[in-house]
Amino acid sequence: MSTALIFALALAGLGILMLTERMGMPASLAVSGSYALMGLAAVALALLNMTSRLGRFVIGHERGAPLTATCLAATLLLTGFSLFRHSPEPSALLLLVLLGWIAGLLLAGTRPWRNFRQPPKDPADRDPLAGGSGARKLAGLALLVLVIAGALFIWERSRLLWSPVLLGSDPTQMTNLALVTGALLVLGGMAGLGRLALVAVALTLVMGLLPAAVEMLRLVPQLSETGLNLEGVKGRIALIPALLEGLASPSWTRVQAALTGLVFGAASGQALALLPARRGRVASGAIAIVLAGLLCGVMLVADWQIRAGIIETLRTTAPGQWPGFVFDPGLKGWLTTCGSQPDDPLGVALACGTGTPRTPLPVDALRFDDGLALPALAVSLGWPVLIGHVWTVLPAWLSLIGFLVLVQVVATGLSERILFRLMRPRALPSARLAYGRLAVVGLATGMALFGGQIGTMPMDFLLWVQLGAALLLAVATLVRMVEALVRRPARPGVQAPAPASPEAS
Repeated sequence: MSTALIFALALAGLGILMLTERMGMPASLAVSGSYALMGLAAVALALLNMTSRLGRFVIGHERGAPLTATCLAATLLLTGFSLFRHSPEPSALLLLVLLGWIAGLLLAGTRPWRNFRQPPKDPADRDPLAGGSGARKLAGLALLVLVIAGALFIWERSRLLWSPVLLGSDPTQMTNLALVTGALLVLGGMAGLGRLALVAVALTLVMGLLPAAVEMLRLVPQLSETGLNLEGVKGRIALIPALLEGLASPSWTRVQAALTGLVFGAASGQALALLPARRGRVASGAIAIVLAGLLCGVMLVADWQIRAGIIETLRTTAPGQWPGFVFDPGLKGWLTTCGSQPDDPLGVALACGTGTPRTPLPVDALRFDDGLALPALAVSLGWPVLIGHVWTVLPAWLSLIGFLVLVQVVATGLSERILFRLMRPRALPSARLAYGRLAVVGLATGMALFGGQIGTMPMDFLLWVQLGAALLLAVATLVRMVEALVRRPARPGVQAPAPASPEAS
């Protein structure tokens, strides 16, 4: 109930800010208000989901488990998609991320975290690795190494993505990220992250998918003019065999995309462990794929519209024919012409020395700020500039939540597999919860102190570590499958009734 209330209040606050912007409030003030509103929502969720139970800290809250598990899995998928959606071949890489996510989810399984759903009946069953074979423990170690290397790689690749959320942060000193990590993970662990992911995905659906659906309905009468006809659809379907054939070609970028999906799939295994039934986990995974695919498709269409529908149009037309939204005061700084920020077409002509706004500009005369691309798209479609800033923040928020899930998996893996097993194998759940929180504090401290030095680590080294851990995980999984087949008990046959003894007669 509290999560729904926070979502409703955040949505109402954003709506009020958009209305006041339409009534004359400065766009900068409305944007600052939206940032403060979403930050307060995150803090409120962290405070309301504090927990003192080990199971909730490790895998999440039992109440609303299907929704939170689905949103966590979808958030992890979207984080993987966001790393490669701006690449030269986004379709192939996004498909590899999806395939790697499915493989990682199948290899990870949910059995190691089964004991956190409810208090175990057998005290010896408190340890998630108790009674397992050597192959099972080796698979757990390979998973932990894989997630650690993947988290380091994503840390380095995603710093610019988080800049809209971590305002005023220096990419070389990620102190703000360390504070956010400690505040969100120490209090609620996976339970707090699940509720935060639920609110973030719900806001993305309302503020992103709903406006996209409205714009698609506007285009329905113009489908023949926009090229979205039957022949165009057939032409795109014909590209699918070429896309599948290109997946087999060797490329380190493709390998990295598959390994990134494998990392997020392994983390999703812990997020979906809260669902006890296998059918529920499969359903949540399938819904997460559909949800992430829809949101990623909206992002790709928005990127294409910005690049092909706005930027290319401005480069090929004279300033006198530019649409009026280009000179909107709320987009000040998005477009720079010949080193100056224009206020009207005549100012563009004077800055570039063409003398008249009817003369097209040189190709290199225009510069665009990518940070204001989505606000420019919103204004060009007739939406408030504030919703464009919200479109910028929400993907960054989802990506940051996905990274925090990886940090949570690393922290609980270190505390459960190393601190608990080596230091105090008979520790109570309260002590194990303290170990997990100490691991989070240690990771957050490392981010604050050594965050600027992680970039010196060669990316090729992390790639080889991930590849080696993935191969070790595959071998251990094959051994476990063989062990399961060998140890499967034979079905007892039907025994014939014993003959009656002579004494009984």
